[in-house]
Amino acid sequence: MIADSSPAVIRAQGSNRPYVRYGAGTRGGGTQYNFTAPITADTPTNLKTKVTSIIARQKRICWWWIWSDLV
Repeated sequence: MIADSSPAVIRAQGSNRPYVRYGAGTRGGGTQYNFTAPITADTPTNLKTKVTSIIARQKRICWWWIWSDLV
């Protein structure tokens, strides 16, 4: 990932969740940024459910991509 400046931890405006911003400028300034979004959950079981669903979704996306290349 290429960044215009050092990574900075910022907080979302509604939920106050932390994100890492890679880019330069100010919020709302029209500059394109890359963000990371942490996976959070209130219990270990809910965390496992979220991670499992993300992995399953990625597998479906990758399988479709490979299949479309073969056809």
